[in-house]
Amino acid sequence: MLSGSRGLLALSLRVVRMAYPSLIEQSLLHTSQLAAQLWQQLQAATTPDDETAILESLWQVQADQEAAIDAQAELADQLDAEIQAIQARLAHLTAQHQAALSQLQRWRSGLDHALLAAHEQGLLPDRQLVGQHRTITIRDNPPSCEVLVAVEALPTAYRTVETKTVLKPNKQACYILYLMTQFAVTDAGIDTNPLANPTLTIAWISADHPDFAHAVAIRQQVFQQEQGVDAALDFDGRDRTAHHLLAWVGATPIGTARIRPLDSHTVKLERLAVIPAYRGRGMASQMMRWALQHLDRAGVETVLLHAQMYVQDLYLKLGFEPIGTPFEEAGIPHRKMQRRSPGTSRMESDVPQTGVTKSGYASLCLTV
Repeated sequence: MLSGSRGLLALSLRVVRMAYPSLIEQSLLHTSQLAAQLWQQLQAATTPDDETAILESLWQVQADQEAAIDAQAELADQLDAEIQAIQARLAHLTAQHQAALSQLQRWRSGLDHALLAAHEQGLLPDRQLVGQHRTITIRDNPPSCEVLVAVEALPTAYRTVETKTVLKPNKQACYILYLMTQFAVTDAGIDTNPLANPTLTIAWISADHPDFAHAVAIRQQVFQQEQGVDAALDFDGRDRTAHHLLAWVGATPIGTARIRPLDSHTVKLERLAVIPAYRGRGMASQMMRWALQHLDRAGVETVLLHAQMYVQDLYLKLGFEPIGTPFEEAGIPHRKMQRRSPGTSRMESDVPQTGVTKSGYASLCLTV
């Protein structure tokens, strides 16, 4: 398909450069001799400045203004027709290439999915798959296959040495250090044994609340330790102006999320994380439903988020719609999504309770 598209593109260029000038000149000769002459001169021009001078000369040296007006109109019509024709051909070529690109991306994704399925079925139990010349690493969060290249096998021209130099502390680094020291918790604070029949408790907290230490610990475990996200990207200095959701099972903090107001009617939902022992039990879905109910009640009209591609279905089931094409964020494939408020009543009694609201904690009050 790609080779056919290239051939069609080359043919289109030949038509524009060779056949079209003569056809256009023949068409213009029937209506305006002057317009045909202008076209010939434009074809011979070598720079944009030459073209500008030719077009301006129509009015600078032409004594017969009626002929000049006709030439201007005829040439404009002809150029508009050619622009539309080339735009149509370009759109056709773009559609062909996009279809080919989508097919290649589908094959690439299917290649990884087949390998991940074989790993889950126990056919490939190891996470590090070593071939004769290449190595593939299987990751769980997010599910992915990383093809590794032996650097020593690459030609020198294809090797890059990366050096990071830290000159002085910045505000982000100081803020992260503050979180690490003020809200440090031990691994013992995170239970790895899920209850058989868990009751989920959810509350809003601020970054100044003592329990924010648990949100920090959960994010460190999920984003830094599991996914390898740079701490400077996760703890970006915006936590103090955001609302934070914290979820417990019994006395164990198991999940968190961040709500950041963008304006009086729009928020961005970020940093949704659940510790490994409680995944696959609907905890993230319950946390999201609870948060969305409160956001609807607070008058939020639009909720935006960047969804990791492998959990996109979770957000689709909650009424989010994808926007644009997938992109990478922190080295992980993401998709921008949005949800419009369905117009839920703001009366608290009308809001169905998903999970239990923790008493003594803050309710949601959005300010920008």
